[in-house]
Amino acid sequence: MPEAVRRATTDRVSPPEASSAAAAGRILRPDVWANRNGGAGTSSQAERAGRDAEAAKPTVLVVDDDSAIVRMLRLVLRGEGFDVLTASNGEEALDAVASCHPSVIVLDLAMPVMDGRTFFRELRERGDDTPVIILSAYGAQRAQRELSAEAGLDKPVEPDRLVAEVQRLLQTA
Repeated sequence: MPEAVRRATTDRVSPPEASSAAAAGRILRPDVWANRNGGAGTSSQAERAGRDAEAAKPTVLVVDDDSAIVRMLRLVLRGEGFDVLTASNGEEALDAVASCHPSVIVLDLAMPVMDGRTFFRELRERGDDTPVIILSAYGAQRAQRELSAEAGLDKPVEPDRLVAEVQRLLQTA
């Protein structure tokens, strides 16, 4: 096999130009091909774009001590394209907020260690204005009004309703 053809088949080139590049005895490096095509076409650029898109996904922090609800909410929200973090009590949630800065928080009220109301008040005292959806079987709308949270949904929650609220809060943020 001629040297130019061997190099052309091992280097990344655009498929239509691969044979002509080999026939002409020249090799098209990925960076050259990318410059010819407005910067598109290299795997490293595709990987960067994927990482950027991944980083651009909104993050929802789900705070609930009921593991079945957490699993269901994680499944629903990830299915809609959100990154999902979880915490089983208010203390864990405060740590998560400090380290990852979620886009929206879905918050249960009745939890051990630190309940949802205490978490919410502490969050606001720290100057964090992340939108919060109160999710509770014990008067979510009343708690929403009491705490001045952005939304309140009663358990059991319809998945579509939760997703719609998260999307609404993201649009208004």
